[in-house]
Amino acid sequence: MPHDPFAVDEAGAAPAVFGSEYAGDDTDEEPPPQEQAPLYVPCKAVAKGAGEVELELRTSEEGELALVVYSDLETLVACCGESQPWLAVPTDQVETLASQAEADVIARDVDLTDDQQDSEGERA
Repeated sequence: MPHDPFAVDEAGAAPAVFGSEYAGDDTDEEPPPQEQAPLYVPCKAVAKGAGEVELELRTSEEGELALVVYSDLETLVACCGESQPWLAVPTDQVETLASQAEADVIARDVDLTDDQQDSEGERA
């Protein structure tokens, strides 16, 4: 009978297919990146299926154009109002988004002032 390299032994274990030289060394490997929570960015209302989103940039007290981001939806609602449309952005892509939007700074968890409300009294 020919030798079966995949035969199970008396203990019920299959033999090793690859030698230990192929096993990775856990100490040299970096752990997989942890999933980061997204940041939430105020935007204009978007029609379903629209290809682009218009971000709502703000002017800071220093006159800089700011991309405002919020660490969670609860903070966004508290700072912008319940009717504020938003966009979830991976944390590691916020700087790229700010650059594409030509924002000077990124402002985090900013409470909007009354003069930044729209004409219906809702914060925009």
